[in-house]
Amino acid sequence: MDIDSAINTEKTIEIERRKYMTYEMKMREFRQEGYDDGFEAGRIQSARNFIASGILSFDDIKATGKYTDKELTAIRQ
Repeated sequence: MDIDSAINTEKTIEIERRKYMTYEMKMREFRQEGYDDGFEAGRIQSARNFIASGILSFDDIKATGKYTDKELTAIRQ
């Protein structure tokens, strides 16, 4: 019975480890999505600030080629 008990204990530990690792991967993806959203919002806000302060025009920002069409649309709004 000791061997069966040890096997069951190891199986339980492995199941819990897999559940935890799955949870960790989901949380990592969630944090990365939040980071990506925040990074994009920061880029857009910075470009808007440059335009508002007269440092750059929208055409100057567009000419850099560093912004996606989605970002350019958001900057223009």
